[in-house]
Amino acid sequence: MSESLQDELLAIEAIYPSSVIQESSNIYIIHPPCLAPSSCAIQVSFPSSYPDAGHGPHVLSVNMPPGVKLVNGQAGGVQDPLRMARQVMAACFRPGEVCVFDFLDELAAVFEIDHEDEQKHSISHVTATTSAIDSSGSSSSNTVIMIQDNHADGDVVDYNILAPHSDDDDDHESINWVISDLVEDRKSKFEARAVEVHSVEQVVHNLSILKRQKKIARATHNIMAFRIQSSNLPYHVEDCDDDGESAAGGRLLHLLNLTDASNVLVVVSRWFGGIELGPDRFKHINNAARDSLVKGGFIESNSKKKNASDDKKKSKKSKK
Repeated sequence: MSESLQDELLAIEAIYPSSVIQESSNIYIIHPPCLAPSSCAIQVSFPSSYPDAGHGPHVLSVNMPPGVKLVNGQAGGVQDPLRMARQVMAACFRPGEVCVFDFLDELAAVFEIDHEDEQKHSISHVTATTSAIDSSGSSSSNTVIMIQDNHADGDVVDYNILAPHSDDDDDHESINWVISDLVEDRKSKFEARAVEVHSVEQVVHNLSILKRQKKIARATHNIMAFRIQSSNLPYHVEDCDDDGESAAGGRLLHLLNLTDASNVLVVVSRWFGGIELGPDRFKHINNAARDSLVKGGFIESNSKKKNASDDKKKSKKSKK
């Protein structure tokens, strides 16, 4: 598995848990979130050099259970689910760029749950179950500026500096951080905080105030990422910091990009419990971050996205 694919799947796991499952070294089963809770499964093979390969992932098969169908008017006359899925994948892939998240998103435009058929099968399933008992007793294409690579003066921002204490500061309570649920695994603890920001200066100030908290200062790592969309600029300003947890900041920023979160700073604190967690630590970092982003309203929860998608499809049908 390439590092780019691993990063992408970790981010997707935090957004859509269990939607992508590894079947073999380069073959994965994708369960489209837009079709949950159906058992629709799309088998995909990834090139070993993905996403730098000259061709994108190859859709091997599509399992469409009863209750799932192609969206009327969206398939362009194509009625073959496998062919349709391959067309969507081809449209999403661009050499050098990961595409699984876009693929999941675009599937919602061509596949949908047939609620009438789903209801029939649900009734049939209940009847069968009852009989058995009787007899046996769920992109933005904007230009991006990376702060650490694009400073006008060539300097790198130090996000670990502490602002001098001021009597005007009401310590950390003056900043409305949205805090995630605590994640614990083998004595390690992870907790994320998210807050709205509109400038790099705000980012540095908020971090410096936060790190004056004794609890945060005692954390083994305070991983952070931010993404800012200015109304006066046609691009996002973004950056991240590992704080000693190698590659964690980049993965956190990748999550912000995948979810298209804007004007937000997210900090994930980890208190090491003495036991190495391996790749699981990145899953916990992303899950905690996603929880704080959802609670703060910076991104939508999976259930809200699904409901919005269903409403959109119903609206299209009513217009017809």
